[in-house]
Amino acid sequence: MFIQNSTGLSNPDTLLTFDEVVQGDNTPLTTEYSAFGVTFTNIFYNSGGNSAVGGNVGAPHIGNFQAGGFQSASFSFNFTTPVEEAAFAFASSFNGTATFTALLNGSQVDTGIGPIGVGGNDFYGFQGVTFDQLSVVYSGLGNNAAVFDSLQFTPVPEPSTLLATGAGVTALFAFKRRRSPSVH
Repeated sequence: MFIQNSTGLSNPDTLLTFDEVVQGDNTPLTTEYSAFGVTFTNIFYNSGGNSAVGGNVGAPHIGNFQAGGFQSASFSFNFTTPVEEAAFAFASSFNGTATFTALLNGSQVDTGIGPIGVGGNDFYGFQGVTFDQLSVVYSGLGNNAAVFDSLQFTPVPEPSTLLATGAGVTALFAFKRRRSPSVH
């Protein structure tokens, strides 16, 4: 399900504010955050100085542009393992709409269209679906520069975790059953 709100996810496993791996301004980001579970396409690091951009985007942040150079109206967050939810704050000097798409192994799982700009409901993402890429495409006249912050996500639990939890619950019930007095 596509979400747009002022807070993002209620309880994500991971929150990146982009001060975890500091890069030089305008540095293209690809795998620098892979240890945290995400890589990027058409995204660049921006220290942002000491000021906030607006809404939920502060400094440092990442964006779809290099100062005085490249801008892309399409970019993506690529998760190293599938996630069950993800959201990020998005501010743009372009007031219009963007298409947000959740993909799993390159196939569309969900999509949503939302208004973009600077302000209130500036978190966008998906919940309740499994995906490994969050792609955004928007277009407009003039400046398509946008900045992003507070990337939040929750990976899908590993099957071994589910099995261990299930085995633990099964063992607990078996133990309780053995200890319960039998009624004849």
